[in-house]
Amino acid sequence: MNLMQPSGEYSLDEVREKFKQWRNSRDRGKAIPEALWEAAASLYPAYSLHRISKALSLNL
Repeated sequence: MNLMQPSGEYSLDEVREKFKQWRNSRDRGKAIPEALWEAAASLYPAYSLHRISKALSLNL
């Protein structure tokens, strides 16, 4: 799964869409792929942890 833009940055909307796509196609009980975690982590500090977790429906 290639989530990297040429600039190496992600937008919150792009990462949210990737999580949505993964959730719609995954088998239940599967761990979130490392590439998605890395994409989510790259959003900080541009966005607060609260905003990231809410947008991506993650429990912190």
